[in-house]
Amino acid sequence: MADLRSKLLSNDNTIRSVVRDGVELKKGDWGDAVRLLQAGLIELGFHLPRSTKNGSEYPDGIFSHDTVSAIAAFQSRESLPATGIADAATVDRLDLLLWRNNCNLAETVRDSAVCR
Repeated sequence: MADLRSKLLSNDNTIRSVVRDGVELKKGDWGDAVRLLQAGLIELGFHLPRSTKNGSEYPDGIFSHDTVSAIAAFQSRESLPATGIADAATVDRLDLLLWRNNCNLAETVRDSAVCR
């Protein structure tokens, strides 16, 4: 796997560990890394209504059923095994697509009061 390139995902240590060390993010996990994954999925058009209170808030950073469903849908669309777990292949593909789309959400998501 290549180094992460997107502004949104490349600066998070946990996300880098997913790609570099094979760490997985899955249901029950929570925190900034999950919030950034959720923001990336939203940027690519996937809906997380519970995690964002129907789009009225930034993602909550909780890897719940909402996130499992969005990850599985993303994996299916990208011809990856639809496990609902954010593994290295999933995060690498998400990062690539965000980089290609010139995603600039990193500052917005990290600087919001909700994300601290």
